[in-house]
Amino acid sequence: MSSKSTPVPNGMTSFWRTEPHALDSHRSTESLPNECDIVIVGAGYAGASVAYHILNQTSPGQSPPSIVILEARQACSGATGRNVVNDLGGHMKPDVYNGIVGLAADYGIEAAAEVAAFEAKHVTYLKDFIDREKIDCEYAVTNAVDVQLSQDHSNKLKSGYDRLIENGCKPTANATYIDTPDAEKVNSPSLHLHSLN
Repeated sequence: MSSKSTPVPNGMTSFWRTEPHALDSHRSTESLPNECDIVIVGAGYAGASVAYHILNQTSPGQSPPSIVILEARQACSGATGRNVVNDLGGHMKPDVYNGIVGLAADYGIEAAAEVAAFEAKHVTYLKDFIDREKIDCEYAVTNAVDVQLSQDHSNKLKSGYDRLIENGCKPTANATYIDTPDAEKVNSPSLHLHSLN
């Protein structure tokens, strides 16, 4: 049996965590409580969201449940600090045409469209949340350009993209395929686009 530990010891620090927030290693109690109502494993995007929504749904005058969040290192030090949706460290970029093709093949276009819409909704939801809660951070909603460096890979993605559009996958309709001759008109070395609108 393997004796791998999780997380790995001496893991590499993500660029997005090179200047940690004051709450980075916050601990609200010296030791873990003996009991609680809810335990959340992980203080990343999902864990923090679950805690926020549980506490936000507590009725006025009602005692909120006791919540313990367990984190192996620091807040957002795991996957959230490296890949928030679609493997882009520190970026939130929904997948509306790539992996969605596989979902459509396995589970149908309706299920794939639902997942794509769910991911896309996170972009504006998070922006609204940041504004509402007045969170000091560098979250910018922009457009993204995915550049394919292989013609074969590009053709495969385009074929899947076309199938999704033909079958009415609405989130995919928000992405535009731009062929090689027009690509330089949209993107240039001086333009850095890093999120999806």
